[in-house]
Amino acid sequence: MQASTEIRWFFKERQEIALLEDWFMHYHLQLNTKSFERQDYYMKLEGVTTLGLKIREPKKNAMGEWEGKLEAKVLTKEPGVSQTLNDNSGKVNQWTKFSFSLATGEKTLTEILKSLGVSDDGAPNKDFDYWITMDKSRILLKYDLDKKDFTKGDEQIQEGCGVELTMLQLHNKIYYSFGLEAFSASGKHEENLFVTLKHVFNEVKISGLAVENSLSYPELLAGKI
Repeated sequence: MQASTEIRWFFKERQEIALLEDWFMHYHLQLNTKSFERQDYYMKLEGVTTLGLKIREPKKNAMGEWEGKLEAKVLTKEPGVSQTLNDNSGKVNQWTKFSFSLATGEKTLTEILKSLGVSDDGAPNKDFDYWITMDKSRILLKYDLDKKDFTKGDEQIQEGCGVELTMLQLHNKIYYSFGLEAFSASGKHEENLFVTLKHVFNEVKISGLAVENSLSYPELLAGKI
């Protein structure tokens, strides 16, 4: 179980994230806009924006056995709209994520994948209507609250916040997302989010991020954009 406090914006045009791409390149990270590096499967929950349920990038290993993880993310609190630097504003949400890892090749994992309509070649069955495929390409930094600096996304830190830029494809449409997801070993994830927001918007001079485009993934899946 992992608690987080998050804020996220979605965009329909790449030029809207140009300044963000430049900022990530300063940290030697470049968004791959030519192809998607991962594929997640989200459960379609009509009208539900307080719960996200997905199978995270299931893959077959060299032995032909399925590997994957089932994740459930529950909205626990909505602190409200935050006005940030550079005339940006967005909706802050608090979530609790539950992750369920199954042993490689375990029968239950195989049955879950069959139930969402994944064929042997890994392609989704278009006749199965309960799950939605989302292709993603993502770059990630983390802000380390102890070191007061940005670090690689794969670094393990206790107090910090992930800062990500993502290109995604949903229903054959391309979207871009800029999000911050704060975590804390001491329960200070909300504080960590706002500290990181300040540092990010001190460095990248993007402005005018609007609350109307500030959504969670469940809201995106519900067609709120």
